[in-house]
Amino acid sequence: MPKIEGLRRLSSHYAEAFVLVLGVITFLTKISSLTKWVQALSSSAFTKSGNQLVLNGAWASTIAGLVLLLIANALVCCILFLKKERLEKKASQGVPQLAVALKSLHGMIAAAERIVNHLYPSRGGVPYAVDRVSLTRTIRSNGDTFVKGRYVLRACTEAFPCWRINIRAEAEAPHVPFLDDLGFSVVDPNQKHQQLSYLVTTDDPHYKQISVFLLPYLGPSQEPREVAYEYSWPKMSQRLLGAGREQFNLDVKSREPVDKVDFCLLFDPELHGSGLSCTLVSASLLGSSLSPVESEGGQKGWRYCASNVPGDFSVQLEVEAR
Repeated sequence: MPKIEGLRRLSSHYAEAFVLVLGVITFLTKISSLTKWVQALSSSAFTKSGNQLVLNGAWASTIAGLVLLLIANALVCCILFLKKERLEKKASQGVPQLAVALKSLHGMIAAAERIVNHLYPSRGGVPYAVDRVSLTRTIRSNGDTFVKGRYVLRACTEAFPCWRINIRAEAEAPHVPFLDDLGFSVVDPNQKHQQLSYLVTTDDPHYKQISVFLLPYLGPSQEPREVAYEYSWPKMSQRLLGAGREQFNLDVKSREPVDKVDFCLLFDPELHGSGLSCTLVSASLLGSSLSPVESEGGQKGWRYCASNVPGDFSVQLEVEAR
């Protein structure tokens, strides 16, 4: 075996040497042909006038054009080089500018939080009552989660300026730097889906807090106001896909009992292939129910319904893949 391996290496070296010699011969042949072509070109480009060689007029014009072309090409290369240097300089300057912009953004978020905390009472519970709550979470096969919430808010004893929405993801979910990355929107569905004004008061990678301003302020003598919001968090439900179990919560905050709570979890058909099950983890309320449901889009899941829900209550549903 060692002899055979040695013969293989020797034959390989001979093959490389043969290719090299062949390349040299081809190169010399090309040079010979090029020399003949140059000689032919010289005889056609120059004419002999006495003891001097004179360049033909046509060739003189051609050479002049080529010279101008080379000069123009050199100028273009210089311009492109200068533009490249300028772009690289701007790119290097963009890094500190981005840092300044992020610092300004964080400063504005901190200022917004201070303003909202000044307007929002810190003691005595929330200043409003929630008449109805409807929240639907649709989980895709890759873990992407689409959330739609709908709340009916009512002032109790005094007008209140804003209402807070909290968005929280598990540690397994990907970081989302900014709220805009979630496609968040909040509207008044009874006012032709008019966009409502809001401030981002917390914009952490796994937690967002939004303060929605009800303008004009919602007072006790006014009719309840409906607020609808939605967002989509990419691969939010990675805990379910990875560990095979995840808990989904709906936190209810109201000064008075909530007339109706509707909490729905929907899953793509591909996820049901693993045999999903849903269990109520939180306390069971009198008259509440947890039943299977199917959406028009073909997603299947569970719906939790309850009436006369306490004003400070958390609905906790645990979904497990068997």
